[in-house]
Amino acid sequence: MRTRCALALLAFGVSWIGPASAQQATERYVPIGRSPGLSDGATLMATVQGVDAASGLLTLQAASGSHTVETGASTRIWWDRTALGESNGVASLSDCREGLGVEVKLDPTGRLAEWIKLRAPEGP
Repeated sequence: MRTRCALALLAFGVSWIGPASAQQATERYVPIGRSPGLSDGATLMATVQGVDAASGLLTLQAASGSHTVETGASTRIWWDRTALGESNGVASLSDCREGLGVEVKLDPTGRLAEWIKLRAPEGP
């Protein structure tokens, strides 16, 4: 009986954690504004207005106003190269430049970025 209960709890845990982990693993490949269940309100669509690399802060301008977002060691940053017909890739805070379009997924506090997608600039 205990074995059945343990297996049932394990199966429930895997089914509950699985979708979230799968989305995190594939998020870098999803174009800006197209993250299922996220891009329609759980993320911030904005333009970079300023970068303070020393403190890990980004200043963003969104339709809802100006936002200051913290980045940390756990923040994942990617290039969205979909519009260029290229594969998306890993980026860093040093790639964040004024004027770039971004999509940011914030943690529950609303201050720390869990991930950031940078729209790759067109041109050479």
